[in-house]
Amino acid sequence: MEELKTKCTDLQAHCRFLEARLQTVATAANLLALENAALSGQAPDEGKVLALPRSRTHMP
Repeated sequence: MEELKTKCTDLQAHCRFLEARLQTVATAANLLALENAALSGQAPDEGKVLALPRSRTHMP
Protein backbone atom coordinates (compact mmCIF):
# COMPACT_ATOMS: atom_id res chain seq x y z
CA MET A 1 0.00 0.00 0.00
CA GLU A 2 2.83 2.39 0.86
CA GLU A 3 4.46 1.64 -2.50
CA LEU A 4 1.27 2.72 -4.30
CA LYS A 5 1.12 5.96 -2.33
CA THR A 6 4.72 6.72 -3.25
CA LYS A 7 4.09 5.93 -6.89
CA CYS A 8 0.99 8.15 -6.89
CA THR A 9 2.95 11.03 -5.34
CA ASP A 10 5.70 10.61 -7.94
CA LEU A 11 3.16 10.58 -10.78
CA GLN A 12 1.46 13.71 -9.45
CA ALA A 13 4.81 15.52 -9.34
CA HIS A 14 5.56 14.40 -12.89
CA CYS A 15 2.14 15.62 -14.01
CA ARG A 16 2.78 19.07 -12.48
CA PHE A 17 6.14 19.17 -14.28
CA LEU A 18 4.51 18.29 -17.61
CA GLU A 19 1.75 20.88 -17.11
CA ALA A 20 4.37 23.57 -16.51
CA ARG A 21 6.29 22.53 -19.63
CA LEU A 22 3.07 22.54 -21.66
CA GLN A 23 2.27 26.07 -20.48
CA THR A 24 5.75 27.23 -21.52
CA VAL A 25 5.42 25.67 -24.97
CA ALA A 26 1.92 27.11 -25.42
CA THR A 27 3.18 30.60 -24.53
CA ALA A 28 6.08 30.32 -26.95
CA ALA A 29 3.81 29.05 -29.75
CA ASN A 30 1.39 31.92 -29.18
CA LEU A 31 4.18 34.50 -29.33
CA LEU A 32 5.55 32.95 -32.51
CA ALA A 33 2.09 32.96 -34.10
CA LEU A 34 1.61 36.64 -33.24
CA GLU A 35 5.03 37.51 -34.60
CA ASN A 36 4.41 35.51 -37.77
CA ALA A 37 1.06 37.23 -38.30
CA ALA A 38 2.65 40.65 -37.83
CA LEU A 39 5.51 39.92 -40.20
CA SER A 40 3.25 38.45 -42.88
CA GLY A 41 0.88 41.41 -42.79
CA GLN A 42 -2.05 39.55 -41.29
CA ALA A 43 -2.12 41.38 -37.97
CA PRO A 44 -4.13 44.55 -37.31
CA ASP A 45 -0.92 46.36 -36.35
CA GLU A 46 0.83 45.20 -39.50
CA GLY A 47 4.59 45.38 -39.35
CA LYS A 48 4.72 46.62 -35.78
CA VAL A 49 6.82 43.88 -34.27
CA LEU A 50 8.31 44.77 -30.94
CA ALA A 51 11.38 43.06 -29.63
CA LEU A 52 10.91 41.62 -26.17
CA PRO A 53 13.57 42.55 -23.64
CA ARG A 54 16.05 39.78 -23.04
CA SER A 55 16.25 38.44 -19.54
CA ARG A 56 19.68 38.84 -18.09
CA THR A 57 21.05 36.29 -15.76
CA HIS A 58 23.33 37.68 -13.14
CA MET A 59 26.36 35.56 -12.56
CA PRO A 60 28.58 36.25 -9.57
